[in-house]
Amino acid sequence: ATLQSQFGRDRWFLRGYDSRVQSGNRLQVNSIEYRFPIANVERGIGTWPIALGGIHSTVFVDSGAAWSEQRSPDYLTGAGIEGMTEVLLMYGFQLPVRLGHAVGFDKDDGKQHSYLAIGYQF
Repeated sequence: ATLQSQFGRDRWFLRGYDSRVQSGNRLQVNSIEYRFPIANVERGIGTWPIALGGIHSTVFVDSGAAWSEQRSPDYLTGAGIEGMTEVLLMYGFQLPVRLGHAVGFDKDDGKQHSYLAIGYQF
């Protein structure tokens, strides 16, 4: 959803939809997630300054809308799964890495897409 600049951020993503599917100056995004551990690696490669932390997975459902005062909200819903880990660089810098797949349920605007995200969510 594209929002008139709010808190220095004008794009909010609803997984399963294009970022420009809706726009406005009001926004509501809801998310339900179930996170569970897969493996606790916490190992590096020899003496290289890189290591892998725990591996987790998330099953999620997102719902949200962006709208203006002149319109009523049209909520969109999507769901999917993510795998995530933390890469430890230089023995102290944690870099979150997420790989996921999402499906938008709206027949006109929804889509399936896979994504790779590096860095913190917010």
